[in-house]
Amino acid sequence: MDKEKAKEYYRYLDEKYTEWYTHPKMRPAIEAEIYKAAMQWDAGFYASIRNGRATGLFESGFFESDVQETFKRLKEILAEE
Repeated sequence: MDKEKAKEYYRYLDEKYTEWYTHPKMRPAIEAEIYKAAMQWDAGFYASIRNGRATGLFESGFFESDVQETFKRLKEILAEE
């Protein structure tokens, strides 16, 4: 994935995660929004986060760990030369 796309994903996720963190009552709606957006992401990137699986990212019960793993992967991409 190119760095511009990684920056776009990072900015989006950072904004939404901040909303999620600061508005507990809105968490289910924000989780659903992020889940829906992630389904449109680059398939290779999506699978890299899910260890090759094509589904399940940001599902209920795994949201926070998936967010952290996604941030980690995006930071790796942005740090590549």
